[in-house]
Amino acid sequence: CNLSPTAQTGWYRSRGPTIQASLFTEFAGIFAAILALFAAVPYTMEICNGYRPSYATWIVWFAVGTTVFVFHLQTGAEDSIWLPLMYAVVPLWYLALLVFLKAKWEMDRLECVCLTGAGASWLIWVLSHKFGGGVLGETLPLFAIVVVDGTGSVPTIRRAWRGFEFENAFSWLITGLATSAELFAIDNWQSAEAIYPTYLAVAMGMIAVFANIRKAPLVAA
Repeated sequence: CNLSPTAQTGWYRSRGPTIQASLFTEFAGIFAAILALFAAVPYTMEICNGYRPSYATWIVWFAVGTTVFVFHLQTGAEDSIWLPLMYAVVPLWYLALLVFLKAKWEMDRLECVCLTGAGASWLIWVLSHKFGGGVLGETLPLFAIVVVDGTGSVPTIRRAWRGFEFENAFSWLITGLATSAELFAIDNWQSAEAIYPTYLAVAMGMIAVFANIRKAPLVAA
């Protein structure tokens, strides 16, 4: 049908905010991913200088990041897909670097539990997608992943809080900013898409705070 100039103007006006919102969420997602990539630089330098992070944490985060990235691909959440991609690539980079440096892999009981939980998460992910459907097929795996990711975060949170185990304060500060920026890339807060980024902003923000407020005892020592 033919649209009058007034009708055409109204058509563009009605879609203007939508287009602007889409561009904003896309920019926020890309900006968050760039920050996450930038945060990896000082952490990489620390590893090259001899620091050894929690292996279980980064193994779990690689598994979780990959799973969430696949979920975002399947649900079409394009704007918020960039940070999960970084949180699949960056842990893999750290683990590969540790292998290249021939670092000694040591894990305590807590870290072993984390790895077991990661395996259970993958099993729930596969079963829910194979036999589940609807909201269950999307929401249940993400809640399970959040639980496992939180468990995997515990060793690093413990290191950041105790202070004597060095966690790069600047790297975690940038990481906290990245996960906060990712919240602005969420298109629909009522969908399962919002579960993982919200958790991630809280968890990474906690590590960032602990790493920065506890670095004084480390320096003093």
